[in-house]
Amino acid sequence: MLARLAEELSAGVRELHARNILHRDLKPENVLIKETSPLRLALTDFGIAALFEGTRLFTDNARTVKYAAPEALTGVLDAKADWWSVGMILLEAASGKHPFDGLSEQVINHHLATRPVAVAGIMFPRMEKLCRGLLLRDPGRRWGAEEVARWLRDDSALPMPVESNAALARPFRLGKKEARNIEELAALYAAGPEAWQQGVRDLESGLIQLWIKEELCDFNLLRDIHDILGGRESAERKFLRFLYAAAPDLPPCWRGRPLHVQGIAACARQACANAPEAKEARARLADLHENGVCSFFASRHAELGALGENWRQTLLAIHRIGEAAQKTGGDWAQKAIAGRNGVVHFNTLIYGPRNLVELPPSIMLNPYIVLALDGGTFLDALEKDVRNAAAELADEAPWFVELTRTAGTETIAERSARLIIAREMAGIVRDLMREVRKRREIEKENRLRHIVELRATVVDALQVFLRAEGKLDTAPEQIYSLRGMLTRLRERIQNIRGIGYTDAPFLRLSGQIDALESHGDMLEKALDNIEANRSAPSWLIRLLRRLMQRHGGRFALMEICLGLLFFLFLRGFAFSQSPFGNTPLWLLAALAAIGALIIIRARLRSRFLRRTARMRMLYFYRACKRFAQDEDVFPTNTAPPVP
Repeated sequence: MLARLAEELSAGVRELHARNILHRDLKPENVLIKETSPLRLALTDFGIAALFEGTRLFTDNARTVKYAAPEALTGVLDAKADWWSVGMILLEAASGKHPFDGLSEQVINHHLATRPVAVAGIMFPRMEKLCRGLLLRDPGRRWGAEEVARWLRDDSALPMPVESNAALARPFRLGKKEARNIEELAALYAAGPEAWQQGVRDLESGLIQLWIKEELCDFNLLRDIHDILGGRESAERKFLRFLYAAAPDLPPCWRGRPLHVQGIAACARQACANAPEAKEARARLADLHENGVCSFFASRHAELGALGENWRQTLLAIHRIGEAAQKTGGDWAQKAIAGRNGVVHFNTLIYGPRNLVELPPSIMLNPYIVLALDGGTFLDALEKDVRNAAAELADEAPWFVELTRTAGTETIAERSARLIIAREMAGIVRDLMREVRKRREIEKENRLRHIVELRATVVDALQVFLRAEGKLDTAPEQIYSLRGMLTRLRERIQNIRGIGYTDAPFLRLSGQIDALESHGDMLEKALDNIEANRSAPSWLIRLLRRLMQRHGGRFALMEICLGLLFFLFLRGFAFSQSPFGNTPLWLLAALAAIGALIIIRARLRSRFLRRTARMRMLYFYRACKRFAQDEDVFPTNTAPPVP
């Protein structure tokens, strides 16, 4: 575009000069755009234009000083004056700034009379060469139509223009290029990364200071350099300060690359992309922030300065908000990953819970900070993603929802910091919850397996009774075996109750063992009654038992009844002989009757207790059989999960 601008301006000037017209007041306001694609221009405002013959025109001082040639001060002009104006227009277009902006007419005239125009603000070497040729102060050596035409053809034989009075100072050579003043030297060093690195080395070695001292004799600049080198900044930062102390009008640059907000945003987008250049782009952004480059240009470039300040404030807000979020998230994570009975996972015990929600380092956050501060749709899209994540994690991580809520008075830096923290933590929380769910599934499978094992221990304790198929009798040795089984069953039931699972299979198991224990308690009570009945201390019952064991229970009872009737007969006979009767015989008969009643009652109670015990055994057997056969809820072939 600059080459096309030069081509159009030079065509217009050549046409005027071919008709012997000297415009005398070429400036941007007098250049009209006829078309933009392709660019077509028209020159206008010939209010002070003049016809000239020969090579000189004597005129007054009417002109626009900022674009007027130095010889206009003398009032003697020729065609080269218009070419000077063309050079000033191109210089302003290429650098984005007029070199005389803000200067009074007297200062501009003094500048034109004493020193050349600095073209260090041009970052394109080819355009710099054209401007340098058009802005030579000597009209005889200044470029005209022929040189411009050769430049448009990109003639490599066209020599580099040099100011005639610049030969007084020996040039500073940087490779094949030369600099004859400090502005040109600054432009050479800012022309690329390699030149920049060479400049850093030249400043540290003292080569630059030596040339300034011996050739330029600029001792004020030497004092500035001395102060710069005495600081504790990095070598790159010191060189940056030197460049702009030497050439304040140099466009913003860093490490030999042009620096502007749009370029930094493009670098941030590249850093966020999944591309091979992303790592280098992140390193460049970190370098800009660590060296405070954007803030350095705050006085020269307000947009860069605002970006640097907001960048710094956002990182501070990230550390402030992130510290609180890490504490809350760490406590939540510690509870989330706690195992059964609140036992914390081994990695948590070793590395601490906060590592689970640790934010990435600043080098990873810088791209998102720049894009958020750049405005556009990135910040809105970021907030939308964060809100979606909050809706997804609301039930499992309520603290995360609080992090995503907007405060009414927050600044752009605070909003950007909050959203960036939420975005980074959303991924961390998702990963953590995925791990927690997986761990819970494993623990659930382990609990089910453990429940199956617990159930198997109960079934094993019941095997003695189940193998007898409920046919246990009330014999003492059988009662002893049954009591041992009930004792083992009670111990295993107590172990199960001490676990405290809340799973549905465990609750079902708890209900089953409660019913089983209830039947076992009733059976044990029946066995206790049989044992108590057997241990009665009556000598008469013991005598009865001996008789029953000797003659059988039925015959012993008949003998007792016949003996009672015999004694009653004798008692009746005794009363018939005497009014008082035979008293000892009466007492014996009474005792026999009482003993018979006791024996009959004991016989009936023993029969009732045995019948009750057998009924309880039957109920207990049925409960044990149901428990042992209930395999639908507790499969015995549950495979152990991988821990």
